[in-house]
Amino acid sequence: MQSGNLSGSRFGPRGSEDLGGGMKAIFTLESGFNLGSGASEQGGRLFGRRAFVGVDSRSGALTLGRQYNLLFDNMLELDPMSAAQYSAVVHDQAFVGRADKSIKYSGNFSGVKVGALYSFGRDTLDPSLAGEDPVDRSRGAELGLSIGYQSGPMNFEVVYDEVKSISAREFGTFASAFQAVPNNLSQLYNLSGNEKARRIAAAGSYAFGNVKVFAGYRYLNTNAPTRVDGAGAEKFHSDLYWLGATWQATPAMGLIAAAYHSNNKRNPSVTSYVLGVDYKMSKRTDLYTNLSYADNRAKSGIESAQSVDAGRTTPAGKDQFGAQVGIRHWF
Repeated sequence: MQSGNLSGSRFGPRGSEDLGGGMKAIFTLESGFNLGSGASEQGGRLFGRRAFVGVDSRSGALTLGRQYNLLFDNMLELDPMSAAQYSAVVHDQAFVGRADKSIKYSGNFSGVKVGALYSFGRDTLDPSLAGEDPVDRSRGAELGLSIGYQSGPMNFEVVYDEVKSISAREFGTFASAFQAVPNNLSQLYNLSGNEKARRIAAAGSYAFGNVKVFAGYRYLNTNAPTRVDGAGAEKFHSDLYWLGATWQATPAMGLIAAAYHSNNKRNPSVTSYVLGVDYKMSKRTDLYTNLSYADNRAKSGIESAQSVDAGRTTPAGKDQFGAQVGIRHWF
């Protein structure tokens, strides 16, 4: 049994206070938990999903605390599977990234959406990423910028995300796929704490009546030296592409189809395919079924090992099929 297949289980208060002049104070405290065990998610934090306070006005919102990064804010709505287990998150967990000690601005001006985020230490549970190091003030920092446009059936976003002091997670799908494989990620880098990972993601959607189509691309580049072939250093780079569509077949039933492909020139590519059905029993309760197939390939004697689930692996070179059946209730 698995919790949070379509969206993570959560609870917590949020509120606002009118300050006059079109301005209001806002706050959110959101706790994520595993429904199967009752345990807190996000490293055991009390309010691990989000915890922030700020002000909102016609000029935009300015918030401080633990918050979604701009990839989370903007890219998941342009993924047909959104934040489900079987989604772009399988290929890059930065799409559900959160940043501790962050300040964020977001604004919408007649359909033009802009955003900016800076974190002084994006993960306070990891001493190397907690930030505000007296020797290197930027260690563990994260910078994000976004711009987009939404009008009628069209929605488009471009996001830039940069993190300093990278970990294995910054290698996207190749982190989980190759950590246990000789001469790959577990042995590829000798990180000093000064390396950076840069992502540029662009995605869009367009609705044709009850059908909405999606397309997206994410560029990932690091300045961490890798030794993929066991000789010589090379900077790591990978590309992620996705296509998909949703169809609201009836007022109660929606259908989803999507494909995701990760590619790195030195390592074998990974492709995953997803089909989903969501049936609304009421305004707050839905039943769902999701099917996914991970196609792991071989290259230069190396076999990929990406699971259909984010952050998990298969035996090297083995494809995997996954199926989910569940119920979700909103309150």
